[in-house]
Amino acid sequence: MRELVARCGSTYRAWRYCGVSEPTLESLARRERPHVQRRTAEAILRALATKRKADRYDGLHPAYMAQLRARARVDERVERGGW
Repeated sequence: MRELVARCGSTYRAWRYCGVSEPTLESLARRERPHVQRRTAEAILRALATKRKADRYDGLHPAYMAQLRARARVDERVERGGW
């Protein structure tokens, strides 16, 4: 769920992309909802798969790319023993 929001750039864009209501996406991103209906989960997973495929062709959202690069820098420091 968080990956879809990160790839889209905001919960509003993720809502427009997958059709699940924005308040539902926000509460899921904050982990306030422990359970989700099967239809909602399927819609989110379907949208995430489609977004991943689209990102391969169109490129990643700039904010998501920055997030991935920052995570890679941290992982690199941990591997070198810098932490």
